[in-house]
Amino acid sequence: MDELQQKHTENMQTVDEARSKALRGEIDELSRETGNAAKAAKEKLDAMSKNTAKLKSVPDSVHANSAIIRIEENQYTHLVLKLAMAMAEYQRQQSANEAYYKAQTQRQIKIKYTNPDGSAIDDSTAAQLAEQVMENDTSSYIFQQSKEVLASIIETRNDIYRIEQSMRDLNQLFNDLAFLVNEQGELMDVILANVQQSTRYVENGRAALKKARRYQKKSRKKLICVLVCGVTIVALFVVVGVLAATIKIPRTTPSPSPG
Repeated sequence: MDELQQKHTENMQTVDEARSKALRGEIDELSRETGNAAKAAKEKLDAMSKNTAKLKSVPDSVHANSAIIRIEENQYTHLVLKLAMAMAEYQRQQSANEAYYKAQTQRQIKIKYTNPDGSAIDDSTAAQLAEQVMENDTSSYIFQQSKEVLASIIETRNDIYRIEQSMRDLNQLFNDLAFLVNEQGELMDVILANVQQSTRYVENGRAALKKARRYQKKSRKKLICVLVCGVTIVALFVVVGVLAATIKIPRTTPSPSPG
């Protein structure tokens, strides 16, 4: 999905028609791949659910495979949540892209066209004309001012059409995931709480580790200071000893007594 979003962003910004055409082809391909991957994931989830249901359908099997059933149910719930969150993000990105393309259409109309009297087109008129383009109505006399600009606007409109089509293709998947998430809401809340708690534990662990490192650095500095002081004191004693051994104090000779 990140790559798809990058392609949309580049397509919004490029002014090179050849590059824009290539990007649209890449966007279509990535959209199909995303949709197929999501559908394949949903099919695997369905198969997992059926397998668990089969194990639970036989009383003896439930007793013999209780641990396996519990693990599979937890895995299934976790994967449903993960897929639902991924598809919700995909839906959010596509909606944002659609809104941007619509705003881009209005900007193109406002900048490239003028009213019959030559005055600038206001926001309200630009929005109305953009809506007409979305409804495949380009009969307004304003659009006759530039066929080239109109062709560019239609391409942007087609970008919006493609996004809407990709969302319609996944509409059933979105509905199924919404139902599953709602059906297992309580269990989902437990999983989310566990994930959040685990995240807090990790963050607390990191904070404790940083604190321990700071203490370790302080202790190391103190140890170095003590060692330096100790070495200095020993060095002073050695110097004093050496000086005492090498410096000879002259002995005074007693003066002879008179007579």
